[in-house]
Amino acid sequence: MTIGLVPKDCAPISDRFGAVVSTREQVTVAGTTTYNLQPAGFERGFRVIGFRGIMTGAGAASDTVRLAAVDGETGTATNITEAIDLSALSENDWIAAASINITAAKLKQGDYLRITTASDALILCYVELIPSQEIV
Repeated sequence: MTIGLVPKDCAPISDRFGAVVSTREQVTVAGTTTYNLQPAGFERGFRVIGFRGIMTGAGAASDTVRLAAVDGETGTATNITEAIDLSALSENDWIAAASINITAAKLKQGDYLRITTASDALILCYVELIPSQEIV
């Protein structure tokens, strides 16, 4: 008799229940506005399921942060989140994307992610991903 979990007891990734969530993090700094996560491209398909962060400094006028998917073949960026307004926030405040563009959130092999800030926004960003079998 086998005790414990075996592969047949685990939910398949394709149904999203039990899938392992991968988190990528990026700290933004003054003077830099573009951050490429996995610029060599992801080794397989992923789906972005969340974008959030913690302010590492006080927000100022025009501070924003946004997440985009970049096509690894063409270099074309498509926004996954809206530009999140950080201007009224204080250090240590949490932010989260109000919506996710579900079409842009599908990353195929070779694609990568781009975080863009405006006006030297200071934030520790977290991108949550799950592997996807449906995305080739």
